[in-house]
Amino acid sequence: MQLSNQLDQQQANANPILLKDIATIEEVTDQAEMTRYNLKDSLSIMITKKQDANTVEVADQVTEVLKEHEKKIDYYVGFDTAKGVKDSVHTLVREGLLGALFASLAVLLFLRNIRATIIAIISIPFSLLFSSIFLLQLGISLNMMTLGGMAVAVGRVVDDSIVVIENIFRRVRKSPDKKITDEIITDSTKEIFKAIVSSTLTTIVVFLPLGLVEGDTGGFFLPFALAITFALIASLLISITLVPILAKYSFKKAPKEEKEGMLQRIYGRMIEHSLNHKVTAILVSILFLGGSFALVPSLGFTFIPNEEQKILNATIELPATTSMERTNEVSLQMEEMFVDKKEIENVTAAVGSKDFFTGVKKENKATYYLTLNENTDVTEFLEEVRTDMQGIMDAEAEEGEFNVMEFTASGPPTNNSVSIDLYSTDLDQLQMAAQEVESYMNKNDDLKDITNNFSEKQKQYLVEIDSEQASEKGIAGMQILEMITDQTRPVQVGELNLNDENKTVQLTYEDTLTAEALEKLEIYSPQGPLQLKEIADIKETDSYTAIQKLDGKVFARVTGHVIGNDIQAVTNEVVNGVKMEIELPEGVSFESGGGSEETTGEFQQMGIAMIAAMGLVYLTMLITFGKARIPLIILSSLVFVPIGSFTALYLAQEPLSISVMIGFLMLIGIVVTNAIVLTDRITRNRDEKGMHVREALIEAGKTRLRPIMMTALATIAALTPLAFTTSTGTFISKGLALTVIGGLTSSTLLTLILIPVLYEVFFFRQSKKERTETRGLSV
Repeated sequence: MQLSNQLDQQQANANPILLKDIATIEEVTDQAEMTRYNLKDSLSIMITKKQDANTVEVADQVTEVLKEHEKKIDYYVGFDTAKGVKDSVHTLVREGLLGALFASLAVLLFLRNIRATIIAIISIPFSLLFSSIFLLQLGISLNMMTLGGMAVAVGRVVDDSIVVIENIFRRVRKSPDKKITDEIITDSTKEIFKAIVSSTLTTIVVFLPLGLVEGDTGGFFLPFALAITFALIASLLISITLVPILAKYSFKKAPKEEKEGMLQRIYGRMIEHSLNHKVTAILVSILFLGGSFALVPSLGFTFIPNEEQKILNATIELPATTSMERTNEVSLQMEEMFVDKKEIENVTAAVGSKDFFTGVKKENKATYYLTLNENTDVTEFLEEVRTDMQGIMDAEAEEGEFNVMEFTASGPPTNNSVSIDLYSTDLDQLQMAAQEVESYMNKNDDLKDITNNFSEKQKQYLVEIDSEQASEKGIAGMQILEMITDQTRPVQVGELNLNDENKTVQLTYEDTLTAEALEKLEIYSPQGPLQLKEIADIKETDSYTAIQKLDGKVFARVTGHVIGNDIQAVTNEVVNGVKMEIELPEGVSFESGGGSEETTGEFQQMGIAMIAAMGLVYLTMLITFGKARIPLIILSSLVFVPIGSFTALYLAQEPLSISVMIGFLMLIGIVVTNAIVLTDRITRNRDEKGMHVREALIEAGKTRLRPIMMTALATIAALTPLAFTTSTGTFISKGLALTVIGGLTSSTLLTLILIPVLYEVFFFRQSKKERTETRGLSV
């Protein structure tokens, strides 16, 4: 090469020396990091969307760009968070359509008329279309949350239409000519107007307090709440406009009235018996309520239930002084082991690369993303991978560290973790304490993916300059720094035109720098050359590569992810274990944290939101009915919601989660709907027909039994696919569906019995007076 024949003319009087005689000259391509896909050299690209961008849209656009270049390059998408979103969306669409089908069959079961059923369920597509349009106008896309809200709303949006059409048919049957006329349709709709407006508004207002919930829950569930709200508003408008018109033009006469069935006769006798034994009915209900609360400790407590991820994230980290070449040698063995496993579909490896999320670059670190086959049992396979990685590390890099865990992508916060934060000004003591806590947490079978953020020590050389000696020799500190830097880091010495190409020339020293070499390092001064040790002390020390602070204090955080769904129990066990079983070094203090505290805070805020929702429901009904006692009677139906909800969660082995709390919030609006429909009829019987209290209760119960059972069954049927699905991506809607199904079932059954009982209790004096008068007349 031309460069090899360049002359060293540093000393003019010396014989010419060729550069190749004193240096090794190589033409290299600088490769600061290495990436591979299934052991093949590759270029890895990580694309991160902006916060307000749509994940699926960005992923689709990236795919389109790749397709434009597929003839020039081979590519593979290692992991795509949009795939999980798409799968979840497809699942919700499927379950929503099944829910609509089941709700339609439930309505048909009661109406037993295809045309009437079509009129009743026509609100489903129109309500969902209306909701979609308004969401898009607000810039909210159709995603897991909005589609989940629509899937949940499917059963509820038919309720108003069912009540309207059932009331129209009832009025027609009682008319002399049995024909559907404009007057009957208008009167029928007006009669039920106050009840359905009130019931729909109470279902909507329960979501208003979500805006007051701070943290993840409020913002995360806002699109969900808006989707339901818009759908319910649309269903109300359809029930009082489109449904009456379709009823008029679809039927010349109302379908034949069925005689009072066995169910109504049994129900009538049950009401009378309950009214004669009010104390017994109330005590039995309270007993069931107490029994349901006894199930709570066995349910578990978490923010959002865990779901298995089919992507693993693995890392190896060798001692801090390890070169990238050595890291690459160990990494290749790891990659070969990964590729040989049938459970792993593909392996993406990065050696010496910047971390995708932290941006930190370490030559002693390698990162892997392992895509698994769909039928892989992640929990069992993780143990197998850990064992194999441990074997390689023991053989090749005993002092190194490794980790493998399920990949965590963007999505809903789970808060399913336990954190122990340790504080101390003594870094050695802090590291010792962090290692003890990490070792303790690794022994806990309820934890996985234990991490310790406190970095290891790295060997460093400390050069302490004797300022007096340096001053006497006429040397400045900056001059010493530059000379040391020249020999410890590569130096760019310029460019040369070699073989008609401009090449950058970089000078590096072949020998690894040692303390002895540093001491003998020549420093040029006005008084002549001297060794570094003459003006400075060189010491070899171990220093920490990184120190992190929390609230201005140095800390170490040891974190573990909870395997099961009872995050609170595991957190308490770990915290108590650290207190009782670990003797922390002097000067080290600790605090517990993680998902348990955050989840508890979110639950407390949701509890406040539910209390506020009940207050709003009460005010809505007070405005509607104009009486203080009627809303209290209706709200009493909420007391017995937990009976069915806790039982359903217990039978399905579903933990208490934030989605369950949203389900309870929804139930506040849904359950009072049936109570409103029943109470409105009771009030009308008394005010317009002059019936006695008990007579009004029994007549209203028998009259409203069918629409109440019909609306409840339609809602339950619509949610059934979501409650029993085994597909991933339904972590939000499943717990909610089970809560609503169980709570609606128990509250509906108890509403039909307890609302009449409590109504007579609230109007006890008047009821007693009427019964006394009735007995006097009969005598």
